Amino acid sequence: MKYPDKPLQLPFYKIYFPWLDVAILSILIYGQIWLTSPLKQYKLMNKGVTMAATLTNKLDLSRNGRLIIQEVHYNFSTKKGQSFQSCFMSPYGMYHAIDRDKNKVAIVYLPSNPSLNHDKNSLAQNVNDLFFRIILIPFIFVIIFYLITAYALREDIKARRLKRLNKKILGFD
Repeated sequence: MKYPDKPLQLPFYKIYFPWLDVAILSILIYGQIWLTSPLKQYKLMNKGVTMAATLTNKLDLSRNGRLIIQEVHYNFSTKKGQSFQSCFMSPYGMYHAIDRDKNKVAIVYLPSNPSLNHDKNSLAQNVNDLFFRIILIPFIFVIIFYLITAYALREDIKARRLKRLNKKILGFD
């Protein structure tokens, strides 16, 4: 029985997977940006108008009997008199009402597009906060998650190919 002189060479593996990495990573990063919508938050930070909105409903969402999230619905009227309804999700008990009766909450909306509105307390306060909280931290999470997964998959592929090659060399195939 003769063993190969060189270690296992996988030319297809070296060429194909870097392009696959780029494709999958770009899809993950695009999805992360689409979900967090940093452009929306940036517009609201710079051109948004803050006002009080009236709470209309609070839904407590629970898991296994524990309250974990509140869905807070609110109404507000613009300076032009247009009325809008919207909602936001908040960890249970973490939304901040701005009056004693807890019937009003601070929101930020765009005067040019009032349907684009957001809870003021969960909105980024400045560009640095927006960059770190909305863009950088999720981006790092996506990269780390992908690298660990890609490494595990590659090692599995290498082990299976090596096993198949050993079977072929030893004549078990």
